[in-house]
Amino acid sequence: MNRLSSHLRNMWVLWPFFICFALLVLLSSYNTGSQAATTAQGPEATATPTCSPTGCAQARRFGYQPYRYDMRPTFVAAASNSLPPGTAVPYYNLIKHGLTPTMEPVSAARPISHVIQRGMAWHESHWTQFGNSVGAPENSYACTLVGDSCGYGVMQITSCMNVGLTPTPPPYACGWFEPSRVAGELTYNIGTGTNFLIHKWDIVPSSIDDTDNTVTEQWYY
Repeated sequence: MNRLSSHLRNMWVLWPFFICFALLVLLSSYNTGSQAATTAQGPEATATPTCSPTGCAQARRFGYQPYRYDMRPTFVAAASNSLPPGTAVPYYNLIKHGLTPTMEPVSAARPISHVIQRGMAWHESHWTQFGNSVGAPENSYACTLVGDSCGYGVMQITSCMNVGLTPTPPPYACGWFEPSRVAGELTYNIGTGTNFLIHKWDIVPSSIDDTDNTVTEQWYY
């Protein structure tokens, strides 16, 4: 009996240590859970950084670079003049068709070749709008890709990027798009680049077959 009483007294002496140990375990679990929750929030939870200047006319913008596979429908829509209202340039040029050319609108029935459009965009940027280099990581946040010649985004647009919306004379007749949106919006960038392709098609002499912009091979010559 005396030995049992002695053991009980010793356990009462140890109770404060047990309580302290339990509290430490609970506190450690709470901190780990809080850190995991913060990490799970991802890039959107971080403050928007200030993009470093490049010395080019338009400021870089911070935005989301999607998976490149998911960008394909945007290219197809741009090639057929079917981008959602407000996301594309205000208008596309008419495009010439036929050996005795007539001018007609780009449409879903008569799109430009999205194979050419996507191929040029891949050559220019590997379909990168936001990243520090060509082919930057996808599904991530970064600042606008700006090339060595001050080309912006997916289509690496350089022409008219330093004039704003001020109308200018041909050959490019600037003033029909917003340079800041080319820098800051992926869809707008692709739409603007597509209209530049239409312009280039229109200034080349008609000499191949029936000058059909829907035929990929006719863009090669």
